Amino acid sequence: MREVSIIGIGQTDVAEHWDKSLKHLAYDAIKAAVADAGIEDKDIGALYVGNMIAGRSVTNCTWALRSQIFAATGDRSLYRRSGLCIRCAALRSGIMAVASGAHDIVVVCGVEK
Repeated sequence: MREVSIIGIGQTDVAEHWDKSLKHLAYDAIKAAVADAGIEDKDIGALYVGNMIAGRSVTNCTWALRSQIFAATGDRSLYRRSGLCIRCAALRSGIMAVASGAHDIVVVCGVEK
């Protein structure tokens, strides 16, 4: 197993974002993290999105895929994790992907609305 580091972080302001969709919230956080890491979109091997309630609150649960396209991460692997500890599940999956050598750089995003 390889060592894993978090090289960039990003988040949206904690607020009631009535004017933004889940994909816009994810996009803002992803773009901030990518900029903070000093990498380019083409460097990203996979996107791990954690979300617990989108399946019930958003009529089309493919919002995660739209977030990937909207974030211009290109033709990358996309994984959606759901559950009570969604951020932990997505983060663990991202860590394991890098540690195992499956990907060199991944983005992990947890988003709720």
